[in-house]
Amino acid sequence: MLKNLFKIALRNLWNQRLFSTINVLGLGLGMACCFLVILYVSYEHDYDRFDKNADRLYRVHYHANFGNEYEVAAIPPPFGPLLPDYFPEIEASVRLFPRNVSITVPENQRQIELERVYFADSSFTTVFDVNFIAGDAENALRNPFSIVVTRETAELLFGSVDVLGKGLQLADRDEFTITGVIEDWPDNSHITFNMLAPYDNMYDLEPEGARVAIRQNHQQNKVASHSPTYVLLKENQLAENVNAKFDDFLLKFGDEKFRDKQSFNLFPVKDIHLYSNANAEPRPTANLDYLYLFMGIGLITLFIACINFINLSTAGSMNRAKEVGVRKIMGSGKRHLVGQFLGESLLLSFVAFLTSLVLVKIGLPFLNDLTDLQIKYTPIGNPGLTAIFGAIFLIVGVLAGSYPAFFVSRFKSVTVLKGSKGNAHRPGGALLRKSLITLQFLAAVVFIGGAMSIFGQLNYLRNRPLGFNKDLILSVPISSANFNAVFRPGDPQIRKRMNQLDETLTNHTRIKAVTQCQTQPGFGAVNRRIWTDEINAEENLFVSVLAVDYDYVETFELGITAGRDFDVSYGTDHLESFVINQQAVKTFKWESPEAAIGQRLVVEGKEGKVVGVVKDYNFQSLRQSISPLIMEVNPGVFSYYSIRIENSDIPNTIAYIESQWQKYFPAKVFEYTFLEEALNNTYRLEEALSSMVSYFAFIAIFISCFGLFGLAALTTKQRFKEIGVRKVLGASAGQVLLLLSQDFLKLVGIGIIIATPITWYLVNGWLAGFANHIDFPWLVYVLTGIGVLLLAAFTICYQAIKAAMVNPVESIRYE
Repeated sequence: MLKNLFKIALRNLWNQRLFSTINVLGLGLGMACCFLVILYVSYEHDYDRFDKNADRLYRVHYHANFGNEYEVAAIPPPFGPLLPDYFPEIEASVRLFPRNVSITVPENQRQIELERVYFADSSFTTVFDVNFIAGDAENALRNPFSIVVTRETAELLFGSVDVLGKGLQLADRDEFTITGVIEDWPDNSHITFNMLAPYDNMYDLEPEGARVAIRQNHQQNKVASHSPTYVLLKENQLAENVNAKFDDFLLKFGDEKFRDKQSFNLFPVKDIHLYSNANAEPRPTANLDYLYLFMGIGLITLFIACINFINLSTAGSMNRAKEVGVRKIMGSGKRHLVGQFLGESLLLSFVAFLTSLVLVKIGLPFLNDLTDLQIKYTPIGNPGLTAIFGAIFLIVGVLAGSYPAFFVSRFKSVTVLKGSKGNAHRPGGALLRKSLITLQFLAAVVFIGGAMSIFGQLNYLRNRPLGFNKDLILSVPISSANFNAVFRPGDPQIRKRMNQLDETLTNHTRIKAVTQCQTQPGFGAVNRRIWTDEINAEENLFVSVLAVDYDYVETFELGITAGRDFDVSYGTDHLESFVINQQAVKTFKWESPEAAIGQRLVVEGKEGKVVGVVKDYNFQSLRQSISPLIMEVNPGVFSYYSIRIENSDIPNTIAYIESQWQKYFPAKVFEYTFLEEALNNTYRLEEALSSMVSYFAFIAIFISCFGLFGLAALTTKQRFKEIGVRKVLGASAGQVLLLLSQDFLKLVGIGIIIATPITWYLVNGWLAGFANHIDFPWLVYVLTGIGVLLLAAFTICYQAIKAAMVNPVESIRYE
């Protein structure tokens, strides 16, 4: 019996191969999209769950309220080592400090800039599960100037993992010795590193005159959010018990001036990527709204494909009405008929499932490129995910095939053998098909409208005036990325070399301006405690403070609204002068920019006066509104050269800058980015969202039109004789075209109309996350709707015109 049913199923699928192909491709595409989204969501969900102690791993989060509230993923350095002794629930703690470092290999003098070098307490190997290839896990970081490298880093530097005992120079400082090699840290971790070094050795990479000062500052500073700190709880201990004692901990060890403004809590490491909203995360965390959106997109795309399947299967089954009638007369029961048609549905679904796995294999590299991730999938290597995919195939096959199967089984044998289509024209069936078509195009239009809105917002962010000139600015790090620079006193020798390089570059004909600064415009500034005559020190107001050089305002073409710019001819601007923005004038309660000139201002003990006010500019991301900013001349913390070049012979200009750089800063690898490119990269997540929604929108509209093409072909076939009769009675080709297309186009139009408020609601909700955003693009949306309607019309009209041009004699000929 089963063999017979299988043969019949194959024969029917072959006889209707056009519709079978449409069904397989449509459903396969829908499944593939859904599976890719599941792979992405699974990868995001599994962050930090690879550690064997993941359930006991926590990071200490720092909450502070110094004028404004914020949460930071790092705490002041003195607190970390105190935690295991004070809290009996804590087994071990470790402090980390990430930075980039210029590495020199002494044996071949090779020099590279190595990212993600972590300075860590020796307890790192206790707190985290580390897989050592070579070396002693317990003692690898106990000795000063020891280094643990990953497999990838060892092979990068030496071409081998047999590197124990070999030396390295970090930032041209004392030679470090490799004491351990470990397997590469998993990419789906909120921290990824290439090298580990002892925590205390991070001070040895600072300029010689700054090492002692920074070390002393860190030993005493109980306010600055500096070091991400992790704890491993003992077995069966609860984080809530530790959190309840943090107030007493701060009462005992905190600074009495600030401890009432501070609080700590333990945050599960395995939840960091999905749920942390803390500042200073080592890597960007997931955006849960986007994650839910991607899940919704994947399910909706699969839903659209299922709608196609149901519509085509139901419409196609009308052509088998006589077959059903004969089967019933020959004794087939409802159960047998349902099994036959459901089996055919599952067979088609299985072929679509296999097709989807092939499409996943093809699409995964594109997804990785889009999201900048390293998601891997093989059916055998990921049995859990494969089982989920298989379950989805079964559910989709049963659900999508159930309605057509039960629909066909209700055909009345006598009626269909008389020539009627039985239940084919029942209002319920027609209503369902119309509703499903409407839903298909509703979803497709929401996708397209959303994609166009996201693209419009990104275009707005890229082209919106920022208040400064970002064109052709080369950003060159002066030292490897290092937060310690905030605490670094000025080094006269480094400052001398910076000035010499500045003068050399300025004299080049293709270099228009050169300046130094602490951070690039658009990337924020460090919050520091300030007070004025109107705001006393006890209020603990923290405001963004940016260290800039004398020609910063001129280089970035900031507008001065009152007072003057920094001027080296005054001789004391680096000691006692500040330039602020307009927002700072309001925050400091001064009546106007002119009234701010000459006002007293103190930044963490440095007392001076306001000499100038610049127009507000976006020194932070455009996701944030403009906040108060103070600028000071403080060469000790300069971290970037900003070099404006001419738009001619750029490669040779950069080559000249590199040659001069190597002359003045031989210990630091020359690296650069264009400021405009760096600013655009801050919206990478939104770009990925825009691309993903665009791709899914294309797939959704493709599946919808593919299905519409199939339905139009079936409808034309079913009304073939009617078309012939109408033409014999005088109907023109245009009238036949209108007859066959108007019902479909009405449904598409209804879908577009219903999609409008849904798209408006979703897009406005997303735009609300930006302090600066566009209005809902009504014109673009209207054009999108018209475009979808025209595409649907073209899809339908192809079949309709084909039917209208057939000789009516062929249409009405009987057997």
